[in-house]
Amino acid sequence: PAPAAAPGKKSLKRAPPPRSTLALLLRRCHDERGSYAPVTAHVETLGPSATDVALRSLCDGEHDREGRELLRLACLWLAEGLGRRDRYDSANAYLHRLLVLHAAVLAGAEE
Repeated sequence: PAPAAAPGKKSLKRAPPPRSTLALLLRRCHDERGSYAPVTAHVETLGPSATDVALRSLCDGEHDREGRELLRLACLWLAEGLGRRDRYDSANAYLHRLLVLHAAVLAGAEE
């Protein structure tokens, strides 16, 4: 059992940590309705294995409601990257890996 809060003090619930820096940046860019450039800048600092882990950690399957939302945000990020065409090859590579990792979830997603 969790220890009781001291008398007169409120028990504070802590928000769970973000599942990854990628997830945090996707949410932040979407919430601020800005460019996804910070997401791209972050992912470009990662090596291939770390990129794979970051993309894989976005969603744990069809049951993961938060993860499905993160996949939607990742698709918006990649659509922006493909539309700008300044980093088309890297955006295409990230899109390919996202599809390989999460095809089943994305295939069942509503628009």
